[in-house]
Amino acid sequence: MKFEEGTAALVSDSAFSQDELEALLTVARDCRYKRGENIIEKNALDTDLYLILEGRVRAYCANDDGRELTLGYQSTGAFFGEMALLSGLPRSASVEAAEATRLARIDASGFEATASAHPNIRRILMNGLIDRVGELTNRVESQAFLNVYGRIRALLLRDAQPIEDYQSSPKMTQQSIANEVGASREMVSKVMTQLRQGGYIEVSTDSIKICKSLPAGW
Repeated sequence: MKFEEGTAALVSDSAFSQDELEALLTVARDCRYKRGENIIEKNALDTDLYLILEGRVRAYCANDDGRELTLGYQSTGAFFGEMALLSGLPRSASVEAAEATRLARIDASGFEATASAHPNIRRILMNGLIDRVGELTNRVESQAFLNVYGRIRALLLRDAQPIEDYQSSPKMTQQSIANEVGASREMVSKVMTQLRQGGYIEVSTDSIKICKSLPAGW
């Protein structure tokens, strides 16, 4: 695919330079996914690298009962799949499209040829992998040391943006919050109801308004 097809605006959101992006897109396939469609299956043996041209993806793990734990989200300009590409090991998590998503998919041979001509690409992937390990470490600490309320509080504050005299966090369903914090939807519902009744939050169609400082403990 051509660089113009991947949109020049991608440069401002990406860790790669324009030259590096052009080289990667030259060996990429243009792939589109609907919301909820799986892109990567955990334990799969493929080693393709993905660049997000448009949209947002969710990485997650699920047990045999279908209970899911969200590991993180990536959006336009980000890449994923680098762990299997660099290590040759099976996929460590599943990835699905969190919304309509367009990806540039690069196989191992195309990546190796491009990285040979642009060595900095490999360094960027390694830095991304290090960042990913740090994020997972923080998540493990949260699961180990915070109760359900503490994890929900951290999630709401993580993405909150100040607006006048309050903060606004993106709207999430109770199930998506449960998947993020590793709790049941019923427990999340209980905590969110208590926060609403206490005047701490207001939930609208597109956001969660944090009206006053959330208690440190509950």
